Amino acid sequence: MSAQLDSRTNNFDFIRLFLAVLVIFSHSFPLTGEPANELFLRATRGQLTGGQIAVDAFFIISGYLITASFEHSRSLWIYLKKRIFRIFPAFIVLTLFDLAVVLPMSAGHLAGTSPVRNCLMVLGKTLSLDGFATIGAFRFNPYPEAINGSLWTIRVEFMCYIGLALIGVCGFLRNRHWTLCLLGVWLALTTIIAHSGLSPYRADFPYPAHSGLWGFLLRLVPCYLAGVVVYLYRKSIGLNLLSVAVAGAVLVGACFVPLGLLTAIPLAGSYLLVTAAYSPVIRLHHFARFGDFSYGTYLYAFPVQQMLVRYGRASMSPMLLFLMATPITAVLAAASWHLIEKRFLSRSRVLH
Repeated sequence: MSAQLDSRTNNFDFIRLFLAVLVIFSHSFPLTGEPANELFLRATRGQLTGGQIAVDAFFIISGYLITASFEHSRSLWIYLKKRIFRIFPAFIVLTLFDLAVVLPMSAGHLAGTSPVRNCLMVLGKTLSLDGFATIGAFRFNPYPEAINGSLWTIRVEFMCYIGLALIGVCGFLRNRHWTLCLLGVWLALTTIIAHSGLSPYRADFPYPAHSGLWGFLLRLVPCYLAGVVVYLYRKSIGLNLLSVAVAGAVLVGACFVPLGLLTAIPLAGSYLLVTAAYSPVIRLHHFARFGDFSYGTYLYAFPVQQMLVRYGRASMSPMLLFLMATPITAVLAAASWHLIEKRFLSRSRVLH
């Protein structure tokens, strides 16, 4: 089974693109003013939207794959260069696109009080992997003042890259039991804070009611660590139908337990994702032979949706927005891959 989980033949490319499209579908509801009708939010009894499920899954997959990248990098600096090349080039071009195309079409303007302050603000936000601040952007949309509401996860993702490097340098990855303990401690901390009603969680709201960077770290770091742990224990993991059924039952049952998915997704969800990636039954191994469009899809979907809503809001339903935004986003994602991401990815491979 370890040879199977070490194989480069897997379905991760398909899964990541599917998750990126799921984010488009989920965002279509709040962006058209119907957040309460989001299907996954209703199915999970108010715990999670489809977009949040997708982000959790992204972080699990990232933890798994980036741990492999860390192990195979000859030095810490090479590891960090590969991560920078993967994230920053496409993000910088996306920022330019948001500035040159989306911001003018949003009828908004930058929040700085002078051109110099605006330049410094955009530069600082870009280097910190964050979206720039605006005033009046999409002010008549159901979700106003948001050029690109998906970008917050990119910064958290990069922080996880750095965190993985730190625990690797400290020797945690050489002793997988220590990493498992770290996951357990973080999960316990997240669960205690969530159930206590302390900030950044609200006791009178379900799982999504958290805010701020620390709130997102509390939620997403366990998912990332779960991916790390699954990778470290891959030689001991068995992929079988009984375990899949048990993990699936845990996830379904967690939908009926307050905040149950907070723990169930890192634990049971990580197993199901890796099983789906390496399943001998599901054979989508060469799905990215024309390009890996998942990152570009995630980057460009939100502004595309916001622009579609602004110029067709009177007749825009969640499903119509999803059907219109997906192909437009796919074209931008393909351009991002072939013109930017692929070129820097090829450079990062030289660093191995």
